[in-house]
Amino acid sequence: MKQLLYPDLNCPFPSQINKYIDILEEYALEWVLRFNLLADESTYKRFCKSKFFFLAASAYPYSNIEERRLQMTG
Repeated sequence: MKQLLYPDLNCPFPSQINKYIDILEEYALEWVLRFNLLADESTYKRFCKSKFFFLAASAYPYSNIEERRLQMTG
């Protein structure tokens, strides 16, 4: 398989992460398990590696936990 190479991404703004990132990680996993969205162990591992919670925590560094939980559930 051919390896994809990505150029470095320069972002002139400092990276900021929501202080509730650990809670968001737990909540995301609980949510997909509650609705039985992970078909098998392989899917579970891929989901954990995807770190969707990190995207939410990065996009909204100053919001409170309830706002993030609502957005993660769609």
